[in-house]
Amino acid sequence: MFKHQLDSDFILRKKKSIKKELLLKNNLIKKNIAILGGSTISEIKNILELFLLDNGIKVNFYESEYNKYYEDALFGNEDLDKFNPDIVYIHTTNQNIIKYPDLKDSEDEIKILLNNEIQRYKSIWSSLSKFDCAIIQNNFDYTIDRSLGNLDCYDIHGKTYFINQLNNEFAKEARKIKFLYINDINYLSSYIGLKNWFDKSLWHQAKYALSMNSIPELAFNISKIMNAIFGKTKKCLVLDLDNTCWGGVIGDDGVNGIYIGTETAIAESYTSFQKYTKELKQRGITLAVCSKNDFKNAKEGFEHPESVLRFDDFTSFKATWDPKHENIMDIAKEINIGIDSLVFIDDNAVERDIVSSQISSVAVPDVGNDVIHFIDHIDRNGYFEPISLLADDINRNKYYEDNKKRVNEESIFKSYDEFLISLEMTADIKSFSPIYLNRITQLANKTNQFNLTTKKYTAGEIENIASNNEYIKIYGRLIDKYGDNGLIAITIGRIKDNQCHIDLWLMSCRVLKRDMEFAMLDEVVRQCKEQDITEIIGYYYRSAKNNMVSDLYEKFGFLLSNTNNEDTVWKLNISNYENENENENENKNKSIRVNVRMKDELLNIIYKNAPTQEKKIKVLFNEFPQMELDLESFLLNYKKFMLLESISVKDIANSYLEMLDQVFFCRKEFLYSGQYHTQNQNEAFEHTYNDEKVMTNYMLALALSQFLWKHHYKIFTFYKSIVQTFDSKSNILEVGSGHGLFLLEILNHNENLKDIDVVDISKSSIRMTQNILKSMENEYIDKIVFYNYDINLYKTNKKYNFITMGEVLEHVDNPLSILNSLYNLLSEDGELFITSCANCPAIDHVYLFNNVDEIRVLAKKAGFKIKSEMVAPSVDKNDDYLEKNKVDISYAALLTK
Repeated sequence: MFKHQLDSDFILRKKKSIKKELLLKNNLIKKNIAILGGSTISEIKNILELFLLDNGIKVNFYESEYNKYYEDALFGNEDLDKFNPDIVYIHTTNQNIIKYPDLKDSEDEIKILLNNEIQRYKSIWSSLSKFDCAIIQNNFDYTIDRSLGNLDCYDIHGKTYFINQLNNEFAKEARKIKFLYINDINYLSSYIGLKNWFDKSLWHQAKYALSMNSIPELAFNISKIMNAIFGKTKKCLVLDLDNTCWGGVIGDDGVNGIYIGTETAIAESYTSFQKYTKELKQRGITLAVCSKNDFKNAKEGFEHPESVLRFDDFTSFKATWDPKHENIMDIAKEINIGIDSLVFIDDNAVERDIVSSQISSVAVPDVGNDVIHFIDHIDRNGYFEPISLLADDINRNKYYEDNKKRVNEESIFKSYDEFLISLEMTADIKSFSPIYLNRITQLANKTNQFNLTTKKYTAGEIENIASNNEYIKIYGRLIDKYGDNGLIAITIGRIKDNQCHIDLWLMSCRVLKRDMEFAMLDEVVRQCKEQDITEIIGYYYRSAKNNMVSDLYEKFGFLLSNTNNEDTVWKLNISNYENENENENENKNKSIRVNVRMKDELLNIIYKNAPTQEKKIKVLFNEFPQMELDLESFLLNYKKFMLLESISVKDIANSYLEMLDQVFFCRKEFLYSGQYHTQNQNEAFEHTYNDEKVMTNYMLALALSQFLWKHHYKIFTFYKSIVQTFDSKSNILEVGSGHGLFLLEILNHNENLKDIDVVDISKSSIRMTQNILKSMENEYIDKIVFYNYDINLYKTNKKYNFITMGEVLEHVDNPLSILNSLYNLLSEDGELFITSCANCPAIDHVYLFNNVDEIRVLAKKAGFKIKSEMVAPSVDKNDDYLEKNKVDISYAALLTK
């Protein structure tokens, strides 16, 4: 009903009749929303209700007394506590700033003022966290008066400057606090114009902190955030072509006759629209084409040299002469998303009307026929309003592209079961992990079809469930030969009286009919049995969209226990349940292989044999949640190599335990003698580098330490941050390939490789790295040339623009000579990444650096400049402690000439 531009006068005048009409809508979901106001909020509540009803949300409101937002939040309110809000919206403005800087205030005094203001809001958010709900907080609008004029924005005493500082701090807090979302009234008031945004008379008479005509704009903006929280945003933008993506008609004008590029004003307008559309695609919005056109001509339009969009940017491309509403329904089916997830943009009013009348659930904004307004209609309507940017969002288009390959392959198999087996699917099913909680919350609020209870959760509720032992809470990821589908399944079971009550069971539409649900059930049963649970209770609550799973529990073998209209309750006694994954690691249809929990198996062996490691590692995983995930990825990536080499998880664990013993021995000797155990490079070569079995075990253990030792993990993460952000390097040299981890990072984040040379003194190390790459079937393996040389003896005319050398300097007699050699091999604008360590005794370490300054001095002596660096001691202590106790310190640096 409501579209850009808003008719504020009409909405304010007709709000009662509009509400009456909207309440007739079917399938309204009910939510509790509390509004805590720093000014009068009654009309804001009334208009916000209309926008939420228009999006299918019926709201029960709690409204604070005038300017009681702080008291309600901090000092408790029985009515608010009983209300149990799904969202708390805090409506504050610049009128609620307690004190602005005085002209006589010093910089330190102004910082105290700023901190006091921030702490007041932080205490509000902290207190409201007890509700486990989303909090929407206004940032601050500018004051309409500026006593300092233009100086107000950059003098520390200015109100504008002070407000900017507050808004920056709010933004920082919102990035840290998962349940906090900013309603950007600073932008909104600027968009409307401060003169129109604030009404002095209305403020003095009724204490509204904005004009009456601005209230619909404010409410609309708030509703966009709330729609996103409740999973009501769109997923796909469907575009017409002629006079929409470009000016002109491709069939008549040809590719050289259409308007796109920068040559004319009209061409620039279409280019701007394409750029905006490309931005949407880059953050995960799916693009599709629906055009009455010849397919060949339509495709050629995106071959224009000035076109920002390309044919491959579109997940679905319908250029036919069929009715557009039919093609749009086919697009939804092809992408496998709900028809209400689509937004259709067309310059032709007749086509817009036909689509609207035939499929009313598709959003069809009245964009007119001038491309200059298209962005406004998409942007201001908030169709694609994000509340976070997750890896799954950014990768969503790849998921859909991979799925198209699966659909194309399905047709060549005699049966669907054969097709599923051919996908070589692997499931990763685990208990909730902190790194995935945002994605789990998002999926719980956006998935409607394969969702048995359609229950919605806030970020705070998901976080509490994750840490609560009274829940079984698992997620599922699914990988196949075409790619990673990401996190696509969630099950939450509440434990009570030896029963597990399934509060949530859902799966993303991108993996429907892949039998993932059977693999998830097996894991639920396994965890139930571990806790002596004998019965699982499943609930199906009928909604407008989830009919497809009405018989899921019956398929699982549950027995119907109760029926209430179309809602059902099911029970499964798991005493005799046979886990189909137990032996073959396959589900009931033998199509999904569930990952053996390699990480758990590995850690259990380590914990059993070295009990002191358990507490240490668990503390690290709690401090660095990504470390645990990276460990899992490492084991999965090396799995094929391990199979080829007949290396078991136990073998790796034992190698790691052996290295721990060696390090303990070497450190004890070092602290006594002040020297390393191995005296020279030749000795290290004989007892380590030249012994293939010793070297392989040592390298695997060292690779494992990247994910189990804090200082090694910090260095490896620092390296990854450099490799992932640098511009593609064409000529690369690695000195000392070791365990292959550093080389793999380069291969995974460099699209323009010409060649890579690897120089290593150990044949065993080279063979290991080669076999790791072969096992992973890496596409760049043919571009890598291995040289079994001492780097000082390596001769070439090449100049490399990136060289990486991990943990080599401490292994040689003369580290300066190696740095000199690398200086000569590096191009003038090239970069050298090195890692080394101080006071780090090991079986093959030769050269003793007493502190990291000695490494820095050596690098500078060879002619290098330090561009960036990372110092990572093995324990978090001050410098005096580190020096006195000769603590192991890892060091990494990015060097230039």
